[in-house]
Amino acid sequence: MASGEMSSAEFAGFLAGVFGNMAQVSVDGAIHFICMDWRHMDEVLKAAGGGVYSELKNLCVWNKSNGGMGSFYRSKHELVFVYKVGQGSHLNTIERRHALCRRPVGHSSVVVFFRRAPATTRCFYQGIRSCSVGSNAT
Repeated sequence: MASGEMSSAEFAGFLAGVFGNMAQVSVDGAIHFICMDWRHMDEVLKAAGGGVYSELKNLCVWNKSNGGMGSFYRSKHELVFVYKVGQGSHLNTIERRHALCRRPVGHSSVVVFFRRAPATTRCFYQGIRSCSVGSNAT
């Protein structure tokens, strides 16, 4: 789907289906990290709050090294919604006894590359995001 092809309600319904499928194949107590930009946080909250997840554990911010393209303010961050599946206990590797002191704002470099698309499309493709972002936040 391209941007603007769904209404806000349709997108929230789509996300509810996706989140429901993810929760269905996850163990009780699993933690889901859902990345979404600020423009669609309302749809994420509506979709996830409809009984799919038992708890919103945290809202983290990934502070990227450079701003994105487009819009009036070029977003240099991405939101990471942290949800718990079910009522079971989750594996807590964040406590101080595990020697990790995590914060809800993660700083990470972004690896972005642009390559020219085939001549028929005349656009650029944006590349890879850092894989370490989930490991140093929350």
